[in-house]
Amino acid sequence: MVELDHNQGTSTYLDTMALTEMIEQRHHPRELVDWLEESVDKNDDESASVLTLDSLVKSGIFRKEKLSVGTRFYLNNQEIKQSLVQEVRDTLLTEKTPDLYMRVLLTLLQGADHYRENYDKDKIFKQYFSKQEYKQAKIRLKVISRDWPPIPPPPPPQEMTATA
Repeated sequence: MVELDHNQGTSTYLDTMALTEMIEQRHHPRELVDWLEESVDKNDDESASVLTLDSLVKSGIFRKEKLSVGTRFYLNNQEIKQSLVQEVRDTLLTEKTPDLYMRVLLTLLQGADHYRENYDKDKIFKQYFSKQEYKQAKIRLKVISRDWPPIPPPPPPQEMTATA
């Protein structure tokens, strides 16, 4: 079982991507991967991929280079990558409960690895685990990224009482 606080955002760019809308529409549950795929498929500056990459550029993790066709992003600091890989490994190889940010990142990772039909499944994911760890991590990744519990409805608004 994976625990998650569904009543608040992440206080990151992810909130503008889809999480605010997801929280507001909690009475119409959908899987997170469906929300993220819908956001990635947008063809504008508000798509999940643009917001994610621009956020990483603003935070100094990536640098951005415009090409004649498209844009390329480069990692500025390998220590950041190593730290993130270690956090992913800790989350997937132990019973550590991921926070909402990590859970969304893991869901994006799984989505990226399964987005195209003729693509080596888990190509990105499996490079960070030994063969034995990969089996365990893949099971946990599925639980974290796919089996989101239903989002409870928001609490009813509290009525204001007038005092005289």
